[in-house]
Amino acid sequence: MKRTLSIHNLSIRKETPSDYQQIKELIIAAFEGDAHSDGSEHLLVERLRKSKAYKNELALVYEEVSKIIGHILITEIVVVNQSKKLNGLSLAPISVSPHRQNSGIGTALINEAHTIASQLNYPFIVLIGHETYYPRFGYESAETYNIKFPFDVPSANCMIKPLRENALDGISGMIEYPEEFYD
Repeated sequence: MKRTLSIHNLSIRKETPSDYQQIKELIIAAFEGDAHSDGSEHLLVERLRKSKAYKNELALVYEEVSKIIGHILITEIVVVNQSKKLNGLSLAPISVSPHRQNSGIGTALINEAHTIASQLNYPFIVLIGHETYYPRFGYESAETYNIKFPFDVPSANCMIKPLRENALDGISGMIEYPEEFYD
């Protein structure tokens, strides 16, 4: 599936190996000085690219005149309870160049990733993030659905977004992240 969103000299497209160094630099710059960051987000992205959870269709860059100024990575996860496992997705991380933050780039990346994830028929996306930012995209507390995260994070930051109507009906359990999240 080839899908590129382009406006003038701006585009959203799938990442390619030739982008990796530029993406690494972007992620480091985007999270520098963030009180909630340990500075290892770029290493997580590198590990996830090598995992079975990685889907190139959901690794997107926002490019402006051949310069990458935004990146989003969404990978597969599983919600497990006593009776079943359900595949879903996790958004982590999203990065925007510091000089372009608050200009709609993150919004464009998130909306495009949601569209692609829906087209790929995934039922939901989870994330750990700022509780005041993500609700505008339809994310709500995962606690509402009795979905638990395996990390020691305040529940207000643990969110989920259904990608279709009734996607979360009868779903509850613990999220299993790929082992690469724990390295």
